[in-house]
Amino acid sequence: MQIPSFLDIATSIILAASPGQCVIPEAPIISVKPVTENIQYDFTKTSAELTAMKSDTISPYGIGVDTVTRGLRHDQPKMNYTIEFGVQNFPKHASFCAYYKKIEINIELSPKIYIAKGYHTGKCGKFILEHEKRHVLVDRQVMNKYARLIGESVQRAVHSAGAQGPHNVGNADSIRDSMNAHIDSAINAVMLPMRNEMNARQQAIDSREEYDAGAKACAYIRD
Repeated sequence: MQIPSFLDIATSIILAASPGQCVIPEAPIISVKPVTENIQYDFTKTSAELTAMKSDTISPYGIGVDTVTRGLRHDQPKMNYTIEFGVQNFPKHASFCAYYKKIEINIELSPKIYIAKGYHTGKCGKFILEHEKRHVLVDRQVMNKYARLIGESVQRAVHSAGAQGPHNVGNADSIRDSMNAHIDSAINAVMLPMRNEMNARQQAIDSREEYDAGAKACAYIRD
């Protein structure tokens, strides 16, 4: 995440005769907003086209067994964040203190469910739709859980960082980059366990029993 220079961002400027000790004059504001868009549906692709699309789970039938994909859920969570820094300037000493003033983290889910052409009606279509909606539900549950954990991790990082400085004004860019990396690390510390839990829960939905039930529900339709 690229953060603008201290000279470009909105800052809280406090002029003082001497640098003294850096302090945080106001409590930092940290917000995490998970947003889920409505599910989009696509019934225009053939089962062959869906089979060619990459799934994020492993077939329960194992490697080397050909399977036909009749339904697929697709979502790529998007996360971005902005940081607003507070700065205390000491012009006589060409120095400054910096602190986190406001951090906003946005997480967006945009689920899309594909059901192969000719499979979206009847008991087959109902089975596929319910199955894919379970995948979407897991996406939402995991993201909501980890949105809270990301917020807690960032809160700890901000608290541990405190006010930075005093630093020479010539080091403004490197201090900004360091503070940015500190927040990156706090977020990344949560991302790996989030991905692991997401993969495990999604894989549990795509069980052998579930695939067999789907094949039975759609047995009357020719691939």
